[in-house]
Amino acid sequence: SILLPNTPEQMPNEADEEGWISKTYSYLDAKNNVYFMMRVRSTGPGYYLNGDSNYFDTQKQTWKTMLKELKTEKYFNLGEFPVMQYDFVMEKGKEKAMCRTLTINRGNRSYLLLAVTEKDGEINDAIKVFFNSFQLIDYKKAYWSTQQSPDGHFSGYTPAPVKISMKKDEDGNETGLYSYVSYDSLSAVSFE
Repeated sequence: SILLPNTPEQMPNEADEEGWISKTYSYLDAKNNVYFMMRVRSTGPGYYLNGDSNYFDTQKQTWKTMLKELKTEKYFNLGEFPVMQYDFVMEKGKEKAMCRTLTINRGNRSYLLLAVTEKDGEINDAIKVFFNSFQLIDYKKAYWSTQQSPDGHFSGYTPAPVKISMKKDEDGNETGLYSYVSYDSLSAVSFE
């Protein structure tokens, strides 16, 4: 959960990268001159987050394409989950803005919090409330039951129906190899 001055808009579904499911919400606070964004990104069925530091490095590389000046890069935990704070001055053309970001990794799900304000803007109270109000709530529990594979070769006790997942090569072509996957969308965990 998170506090914003008003209800955010869910941005149109973006084209998800292979293996990712994303939802993005944003709000422009004209009174405080701040743009807020929150993105929840989960691995899709059959995929796993390949290490927190790898994910943080990928996120940093994205920010570096816009970076004019790095202000803060630090790492800490929110409860038991790793967090990267990355604050920087962004430059696009002649426009500059101050960005504060937090990336929180929770298993196979990542939360990105972003606030953008004018270049010389202070980290004002609205921004502090946004970041300080973020809380991870417990996942709802999946209902586990006996599920049969689509081809009838086996059954197992899983949180969702078992599906066949075709493996692909680097070019996105099916290889003929496959695995059986039961995907718990509540916690973004695949059981293969």
